[in-house]
Amino acid sequence: MQIVVKGHHGRVPESIKERAAAKLEKVQRFYPRILTLEIEFSENGGNRAAIVKHQVNVTATAKAHVLRASARGPDPLTAVDRVVGKLETQVRRLKGKVTRKGRASGPGAPSIRTSS
Repeated sequence: MQIVVKGHHGRVPESIKERAAAKLEKVQRFYPRILTLEIEFSENGGNRAAIVKHQVNVTATAKAHVLRASARGPDPLTAVDRVVGKLETQVRRLKGKVTRKGRASGPGAPSIRTSS
């Protein structure tokens, strides 16, 4: 899995990049078909300097699916924790849909024949 970390309107320290990548790598154990993870950090400040919000956007790309999640927090690592929770929910839901879709065929599946 390829992980790309970007900073929007700013530079992201290496320590935050590494911790975010390590936390988001765990999402792959739920759905191993994820090919790339793109993590984007941005800082959204208002008129007051005390209300600086950090936003993290994550785009996970699989073969036929694209999952996106974003979260905000008072610091980057809190935002990463929140976005990991959202992305895990989406990945679990996707895996459930994919596995349910494949169960309809096979030797043990019920047939849809009508008797005449």
